[in-house]
Amino acid sequence: MICIIAGSHQEAWVWARGKELDKDEWFYPSSIEDLYKRENFHVIVTGTAYAHADFELMYRIARERGKRNRKW
Repeated sequence: MICIIAGSHQEAWVWARGKELDKDEWFYPSSIEDLYKRENFHVIVTGTAYAHADFELMYRIARERGKRNRKW
């Protein structure tokens, strides 16, 4: 699973389509609460994600949650 942190859902969708990902292979967290519902994923930052006020916090939480229950 891939978490795409982007400026909007549309931006995330365009990136995922460019990589030929199916909808069940990625998600776009529209809020920090969305990240707390998931675990074991990779994080991609694309587009204008850096412009969001909560970007640093969202990125940190995504990295922490993404590592949970990961099998090495």
